[in-house]
Amino acid sequence: MQINKKISFLSVANEPYIPIVSSLLKSASEHHPDIKFNLVIVNTSEESNKKLKSLHPNLNLIKANAPEDKNKKLQGRLNLAFGQHCPIEQWYCMACRTWFMSSLMNPEELGIFYMDADVVIGGKIDKLFNFFKNSDIMVRAKDASQKNFKCNVGMVWIKNSKKMLD
Repeated sequence: MQINKKISFLSVANEPYIPIVSSLLKSASEHHPDIKFNLVIVNTSEESNKKLKSLHPNLNLIKANAPEDKNKKLQGRLNLAFGQHCPIEQWYCMACRTWFMSSLMNPEELGIFYMDADVVIGGKIDKLFNFFKNSDIMVRAKDASQKNFKCNVGMVWIKNSKKMLD
């Protein structure tokens, strides 16, 4: 079995990100249509969900609607953490991207490759998949030497192993 048959993709989007994640789904469909693509959708319309389903032949939509923006204590903590107003839905999208990784892996899978919705796959990435075989975790983050660095991780690989999932 090819290595890419043992990998799943994962991303997350809410309604405003439908046009953005559509580009990711199209590029994944063009270059890796055989790979299962798990997409966590947060507060999206049925019309958008239908559009998304048409963009990738192996798309698994996971509805994970965010709570309403009413909890003032939580909102205050988010504002403090992010240094600005951060709606609960936006926070939820940022946080839930990794919540689903372990539950989506099956015993035959090598692991899950998470990509932010604004990533676009420019070609076959089989060499990267082969590199995954020897890595438990890989993260692609922005340069920490930047003045206003915040941990912005656009791609994460998690290997399906007891060590990683415990």
